[in-house]
Amino acid sequence: MLCAALAAAACGSDDVSDSEPGSGSASASASEASASETASAVETDVGEAVEEEVDAGSDADDAAGSDADGAGDPDGVDEPTGSFPVTIETEYGEVEIPEQPERIVVASATMTGHVLALDAPVVAAQALPGPPLADDTGFMLQWSSVATDAGVEAIPGPEINLEAIAATDPDLILGASFGGDAVTVDAFETLSEIAPTVVLDYSGIDWQELSGVLGEATGRTAEADTLVDDFAALVDEVGATLDTSRPVITGVITERGVNMFTDQSAHGRLFLSLGLDLVSPEGGDLEGEAGAGTRTDVAAISPELIPDEFGDATVLMVFTTEDQIPGLLDVYPTLGVIPAAEEDRLLALG
Repeated sequence: MLCAALAAAACGSDDVSDSEPGSGSASASASEASASETASAVETDVGEAVEEEVDAGSDADDAAGSDADGAGDPDGVDEPTGSFPVTIETEYGEVEIPEQPERIVVASATMTGHVLALDAPVVAAQALPGPPLADDTGFMLQWSSVATDAGVEAIPGPEINLEAIAATDPDLILGASFGGDAVTVDAFETLSEIAPTVVLDYSGIDWQELSGVLGEATGRTAEADTLVDDFAALVDEVGATLDTSRPVITGVITERGVNMFTDQSAHGRLFLSLGLDLVSPEGGDLEGEAGAGTRTDVAAISPELIPDEFGDATVLMVFTTEDQIPGLLDVYPTLGVIPAAEEDRLLALG
């Protein structure tokens, strides 16, 4: 899976002020640690795994080199590992891609990292307004260096900029159907006149499945398979180091409470694959974003329900830094009374 504009796009509806979640990381610990040491182990290893998941399992330095050779440069495009023409089932119906794409534009900022991880020829991508989730280019921190080295053009966003996308002369456009960076039906119809446009609802699938679809659409099926296999090995390695004696909760702080990730979310599936016991509410109930009413990956929890919903679980907050946690306790006093807060198990995943 992050929750700022990306919080709306990927993890829920509304974000909080600058005094609340941003990005961060933590320190390591052994698997047989005490409660606080266990929290550090979960935070570090899961945090690293989450960053790998967002990067789709690729190493940023290696990807930067390979992307610089290929992405954004049609002359550097490899032979396809898929077959064309190919028909992709999308949120807005079947879309045929007639030949190997050489100029891909990603219209939804939250999908770009997945496409770059496939070493696909991305020439432009919608960007975010900037920090804390992105750098000054507007590219998300996890893959900004890869995009920059590959010469990807940043299109101001997160709202879809039809004119700017058309100006890049794409032969394939990719996007999401939900969140603050969603490609709406109207936008899809316009974009489809420019190039084949694949719009996916990946709110209820993991990145592995998403990468498989993107690999088929971009002619990068072998790359997608390699990413999935390499990440599975990483999950096995990390999961063996974790103390799984306590359940975990993961979510994003919003101005209305907490958006908790369910077992249908990318984050939830990741934690389950690591052998952790995930507290998972029923999804839905989000407001103010595309696809909110049908989402199964996130559930809105109002502040007064936090003690009952969270119980004794370790709490892993996405889009939050360690130095912001005291401010969260001031905004939501009910967070301060749960065992996780009292035992230093309320952690920032960044």
